[in-house]
Amino acid sequence: MTGKYFSEAEQGVLLAAMDRVIKLIINIDLNASPRVIDRHELEKLRHSRAKLISMAARLSPPKRYSHVFSIAFSLETTKACKADDEDDWPTQQELLEAIQARTANLVANNEVVEAVGAPYDTEELS
Repeated sequence: MTGKYFSEAEQGVLLAAMDRVIKLIINIDLNASPRVIDRHELEKLRHSRAKLISMAARLSPPKRYSHVFSIAFSLETTKACKADDEDDWPTQQELLEAIQARTANLVANNEVVEAVGAPYDTEELS
């Protein structure tokens, strides 16, 4: 396996192996009559089947989603934060320090999930 998922060549090998296992499981042999599978063969088939199912799950990547969350924080300044006057807003440095302090506090108190809550928007990625 070259990465997290199978290459096209590896998928071909896997599908051929699945086909052989399926034929064994249902005893299809066009040139012979059906035979009885002993306990050892059955255990090997079960093991192969479990392995193939696990491998098949990696044939294609799982669906991916993009979630939008928000986190609240507070900041004390001498600014009035008038909507139409950006010069009366906190500086970037003040905002970053407040965000960092809030994040550190949430992590220290194990409250990240509670503070963030559910996403307010989610979309499936293509």
